[in-house]
Amino acid sequence: MASMNRWAPFTIHRQASRYQRFAATGRTPSFSSSEPGWNFVNSGSRREWQRADLHIVLVNPQIPQNAGNISRTCAAASIALHLVGPMGFELDNAKLKRAGLDYWDWVACKVHPSWDAFYSFFNQLDDPNKRLVGFSKLGTVHHATEGMYPPGTWLMFGAETTGLPPEAHAAAVESGGAMVKIPMSNYKHANPLRRRHALAMAITASAAEPKKLWGGRFTGATDPIFEKFNESLPFDKRMWAEDIQGSQAYARALSKAGVLTTDEATQIVDGLGHVAEEWKAGAFEIKQGDEDIHTANERRLSELIGPLGGKLHTGRSRNDQVATDTRLWLYNQLVEIRTALRELIKVAADRAEAEADIIMPGFTHLQPAQTVRWSHWLLSHAASWQRDDQRLADLMPRVATMPLGSGALAGNPFGIDRRALAADLNFIGGVCPNSMDAVSDRDYVAEAVFFGSMHLVHLSRWAEDLIIYSSGQFKFVQCSDAYATGSSLMPQKKNPDALELIRGKGGRLIGNMAGLMAVVKGTPTTYNKDLQEVWEIMYDTVDTVYDCVRIATGVLSTIKINPERMLAGLSADMLATDLAEYLVRKGVPFRETHHISGAAVKMAEDNNCELSDLTPDQLRTIHPLFENDVNDVWDFQRSAEMRDTEGGAIVTIWCSALLLLLLHTALPVEAGCKKRRATNVQPHEWSLNAQAPSRLLTVNELPQNFSWLDVNGVNMVAPSWNQHIGEQYCGACWAHGTLSMIQDRLKIVKKGAAPDVTLGRQTLLNCGAFHDYGAGCDGGDVIDVLRYMAQFGLPDESCIPYSATDHTKYDKDAKKCPAIGYCMNCMPIDDVDTCWAVKTPIRYYLESYGQVSGPGEEPMLNEIATNGPITCSMATPEVFDYGYHSGIAMDPSHNATDVDHDVEIVGWGVSPSGTKYWIVRNSWGTYFGQLGFFLLERGNNALQIEAGDCWWANPTWEDEQDVRAGKKVGTMWGIMTPAEAAKVLPEPATKPKKKEPDDNQGSGAAQEGVEVEVELLGKRDPWKKERMMDVKRGNRIDDDGMLSMATEQ
Repeated sequence: MASMNRWAPFTIHRQASRYQRFAATGRTPSFSSSEPGWNFVNSGSRREWQRADLHIVLVNPQIPQNAGNISRTCAAASIALHLVGPMGFELDNAKLKRAGLDYWDWVACKVHPSWDAFYSFFNQLDDPNKRLVGFSKLGTVHHATEGMYPPGTWLMFGAETTGLPPEAHAAAVESGGAMVKIPMSNYKHANPLRRRHALAMAITASAAEPKKLWGGRFTGATDPIFEKFNESLPFDKRMWAEDIQGSQAYARALSKAGVLTTDEATQIVDGLGHVAEEWKAGAFEIKQGDEDIHTANERRLSELIGPLGGKLHTGRSRNDQVATDTRLWLYNQLVEIRTALRELIKVAADRAEAEADIIMPGFTHLQPAQTVRWSHWLLSHAASWQRDDQRLADLMPRVATMPLGSGALAGNPFGIDRRALAADLNFIGGVCPNSMDAVSDRDYVAEAVFFGSMHLVHLSRWAEDLIIYSSGQFKFVQCSDAYATGSSLMPQKKNPDALELIRGKGGRLIGNMAGLMAVVKGTPTTYNKDLQEVWEIMYDTVDTVYDCVRIATGVLSTIKINPERMLAGLSADMLATDLAEYLVRKGVPFRETHHISGAAVKMAEDNNCELSDLTPDQLRTIHPLFENDVNDVWDFQRSAEMRDTEGGAIVTIWCSALLLLLLHTALPVEAGCKKRRATNVQPHEWSLNAQAPSRLLTVNELPQNFSWLDVNGVNMVAPSWNQHIGEQYCGACWAHGTLSMIQDRLKIVKKGAAPDVTLGRQTLLNCGAFHDYGAGCDGGDVIDVLRYMAQFGLPDESCIPYSATDHTKYDKDAKKCPAIGYCMNCMPIDDVDTCWAVKTPIRYYLESYGQVSGPGEEPMLNEIATNGPITCSMATPEVFDYGYHSGIAMDPSHNATDVDHDVEIVGWGVSPSGTKYWIVRNSWGTYFGQLGFFLLERGNNALQIEAGDCWWANPTWEDEQDVRAGKKVGTMWGIMTPAEAAKVLPEPATKPKKKEPDDNQGSGAAQEGVEVEVELLGKRDPWKKERMMDVKRGNRIDDDGMLSMATEQ
């Protein structure tokens, strides 16, 4: 509803109580009788019942009876009336009042002396929704068009004989309104009646119940009870932002597909932006008929921009819309949950590090068992939380898979580019491959609910331990007052209610899991309304998990421990296993020592003493190998320290508690490039262009923090990659680490302009090995990528999707390579034993590349700050592969590990505690580390990243605009016109001896005086660059392989 100050000048005064029924609506603005030109005859109490969202404007009315009839309608319907002069009568005209009956004194009527005066008054109103809609025989819009009369509409009618003046027609368009066609005949006496009918139709349409998105086939009204039963807006309105985000992206996609004009798409996107602002400000008005968030947002959009809002849903169904909104919303929530979960793990790690020496009894069957450490107990739960974190990381790409464009079930018929749409919405998992599955799939919700229930099970067990430890019988811990309550009767009580609620909510989430599976399992293929029940389960689960994680973090960070009580809980009989192990070290079989130790426990019981009170002489009566040093066994600290295998209770010095919290990650040891080639290629430059400044800046001269992830608010880094796909592992860090650096530098060259370039990893892995550039998934070097791109170039990834495979999947003996799509992958040529890359739409090359000059951080800092990210080699010990979670990684190996991995460095920083670090992008997916990135200690060659094996490159591309415009096409021999491309024929079967280029010459041109035999299979073809230049110069390759010069002789 309009705010009161929109219509502050208006006040109405009532004449008689018999009209109080018109005031029952309680709607709108008041009108002020002091405002010049308003017709209010009687004074009286103010009534705020006038309808503020509809006004009638009569321009140059001539017949007083017609104006009186319309004034009566306005008064009865609570509509403001405007009379624009010159008029054919005065306001005191008897016929005017007679026609208006006794309603005349009740109409809020303002007189404007001229059109200019009215239009000036209209434009000065502070109402963003105001618009003029004119009625004329010359109108073009049907009066019943949906969304034609939103709040803020002013309806204009012209003189009975001449209609609306031209300036009114222009004003309707200028104000964002329209000209509506009145179905009038040429019979002049019908005009007044037709105008009143048009007025009645407009009023009826403006006040009508909003149409259902699906209502075209229905004539009967919906049962009110079912209306409420069917609606989902009370709970799905929380997805308003994702619904608007998806609709804005869809409008842009419709524009790219030619369904909407650029101007129409802009109006829709801006209108949706206005709707979003209303939601943010809490000003969005939910109306009757808004059955879900999609209906509500589209209804409001149409109110703001008119009938154009109805175009937004072209080709889209609520089936794919709700699935899209839900995935966007759920992904955002999982990011928040994962952040909170990692904070909980960090708190556990921090406490474990700070309280590492505190020992306590460990329990089995809730009976004292062995000596452990408080820190070991903490990390036992953190281990389960870290599994939850990994489970969440594994789930998130599946959640972020886009169903939009699937329609109701069969797909979209308007040529929507779904992959571009997915990129616009940042769906990192790509698009759902099947439209029927896309609209009915709720696996991602089930997985999220399972994650939530599993995590709450873990939190519940943790809470149960602490509830027991905080009891009066234990008193190992005490909850903070912030997370405990008392008793209304017993003043001494301090109840761990926060922990008990976590334990209880875990049970409810298990019920959510069962309920969701029961709902989904009974639904036929594609969408069914049963699936609406899934959302409430999802919302409840997400809210509960998020709250529980934050409460658990608060409890764990504030709980007090009582080391004395923990120590007092230890008893000597818990060292019985240590006594048995004492004899094992002296050569006695464990099965025998177990019985011996049991006999010692029995002896202590018989002597009514502790096990540790038995003397060596008493023990020797059980077994002769007990010596005086057996007294060393009765040390609880020693008992814990003896558990010194990986994962045991021994005190571990954590280097950054976040790095070595637990030895865990989703990837095996082979995740990196463990099979890097042993050969160490010497530094090489394609051309010797200066890169970093001639004088290297010192560390103190450079900014303390810098990252290409945020350059004045712009992210200059392309999305992260994963070199592995599911169980398909590929040791191609050499390709990923280098190509990510190159495509980020492409983005920098383009100043962040979209679209991001994603270079063809699969093309490189398939084709590179045939030219001795890398060994595909078996490893390679940065220099292999640089040389391949400098010589052949690379297409973007739209040519061949990445599949984590390489050339070895092809039958090399049969000399077959696949041909995929227009771009092709590698193609065999008759009688030639090799594969050739062909037809790349746009190829990206390197103008220059080289090695960062010298080891140490200063050359690296200078190159990054001056030109962009760099690719560096590093070591990846198992503790890094399996242990990095977040925070700054240190190097526990002290640089003793071999270099075996390539990564991209995008920036640097300094932590609040003063630790310097690199910001490094890995190629193990966004679930590794901090969404694919990790921080590595800087300045001490941690993991050998500063050892001098870092590289830079300057990328470029060929005739990008011409290719995109279709004027040129790409071939292996360069970008050329279609006519030139048609002249390019296959390579001849044999070639004469040619001069092999020396890499150290830079450009790949042949060296004088060096003759080599050309071996096509597995070697580079030194003719290619010359052949490419020949075609570019206009020369032609004849059928027999001979070169014909251009006609210019």
